[in-house]
Amino acid sequence: MEEKFISENQYSSSEIEKNSLYFYWREVQRAQLGISANVYLTFATAISGYLINYMTNNKIQVSCCISACSLVFLILSIFSFGLFTHNRLKDFRKTAKLYKQGKTIEQVAELTESIGDLTWNFYYAQIIFLTLGFIFSLITIFNFIYL
Repeated sequence: MEEKFISENQYSSSEIEKNSLYFYWREVQRAQLGISANVYLTFATAISGYLINYMTNNKIQVSCCISACSLVFLILSIFSFGLFTHNRLKDFRKTAKLYKQGKTIEQVAELTESIGDLTWNFYYAQIIFLTLGFIFSLITIFNFIYL
């Protein structure tokens, strides 16, 4: 099977410069997306651990609706991170295959758009679930300390 690669001769120097800037900022965006998702994962895991430890040490019933909701939201945040990571890797793999097939930047963007949208949806879900879990954790701890 003959492999086609896009050569720089197909583009003018201004197009190459424009594409270089685009790829640079896309790489910065990918790196920042991964770092922020990892930070949210760390928060969700730490809050879950703290809440479970607090509930265990103070003999608090897990069946309490608010604490149960908190743990469910935090677990959903962690699960969303797993889906986010899996989908992101699938996106990278498909992108690499398309470039190997000789597709242009525009074709690759069009063919991977839905995967990229799904990655962002998982990322936002992770943030939303973490926020809800954190709020319910605060309510849980407040209720057990002050009530």
